[in-house]
Amino acid sequence: MADPNGPSSGRATPPQSVLAAYVYGTLRADLLDGRIAPGERLNLDALARRLHVSNTPVRQALAALTAEGLTDRLPNRGYRASPLLDARSIEELYEYRLLVEPPTAAAAALRPGPHRSTELPALADPAAKAGDPARRDVAFHLALARGAGNRVTASALAQVLGRACDYQLYTDPAALARTAEEHRLIAVAVITGEPDAARAAMRAHLSSALARLRRAVC
Repeated sequence: MADPNGPSSGRATPPQSVLAAYVYGTLRADLLDGRIAPGERLNLDALARRLHVSNTPVRQALAALTAEGLTDRLPNRGYRASPLLDARSIEELYEYRLLVEPPTAAAAALRPGPHRSTELPALADPAAKAGDPARRDVAFHLALARGAGNRVTASALAQVLGRACDYQLYTDPAALARTAEEHRLIAVAVITGEPDAARAAMRAHLSSALARLRRAVC
């Protein structure tokens, strides 16, 4: 097969950013759906061949996935899919989230902005089924962090949320339904400007999510 990026393809080469976004989306879905197993080594050349792209967009996508916590950079050995969290790591991550995210949700309820007017209503809409559930989950929590107005918190949570992904839960319909309802309760409290209710709803959500993860790793 001719290289779709080569001169014989007869069509313009898409910008590298577009190719990287395509590779990123494909690999991210593979990671979250289990088609790439946790801990599996990722061969750059093999991925480029499979996706019919050059190595450059694969490197860009893997760098983004590593920043998100879904892949690991191995010094002088390339990349691997991040291993699933062990029980201790889950506890530590959720201990951090329980310290940070309830007051962040309360702060977001006190500040006007697009998080209250457009972002949270769309992300917490039970009728909105489109899109990757993991990405919607992360987007919901990051919208709250940005809405609270603390850039340090938002940046730190972006790193933590990538590591907090448990791949199998995003294909569990019961877990997805429960998460959606918990997000809806948080969103209502933030949108209506009720900081105490937002704090309590976030704490209840994270406690429930931690319980689900504990069961998943047992």
